[in-house]
Amino acid sequence: MNQNYMNSLEATHSWRFARTITFLIILGITVMASMAIYLAKDKAVALQAVLTAVLPMLAAWVSTVLAYYSSESIEAATQSVKDLMSPDDRLKTTFAADKMIKLQELNHFTYTDELKGSD
Repeated sequence: MNQNYMNSLEATHSWRFARTITFLIILGITVMASMAIYLAKDKAVALQAVLTAVLPMLAAWVSTVLAYYSSESIEAATQSVKDLMSPDDRLKTTFAADKMIKLQELNHFTYTDELKGSD
């Protein structure tokens, strides 16, 4: 058989499989989230808990898919996840040692009475 035909056939089956898995995952997440909210006594708390669990998971999943299908989108996917992070979470991932001025780069001076301003 023609190699191009085999490659296109394989790509078609891969995309069909990817679409089927994607549909089943989204359907499963939707059903589980709906049941968790429906069966909860306090709907507001359940809704918040479901959103807190599902949104980061979907963001990570979308980022992974984007990174897999497009090598240029790795930076964009990382940025989209960072954009979803709260300022507190961003601070937890930033180390002070990476942002601080190194001791060797500090400007030093000696204080003398000539530097004293008038009162």
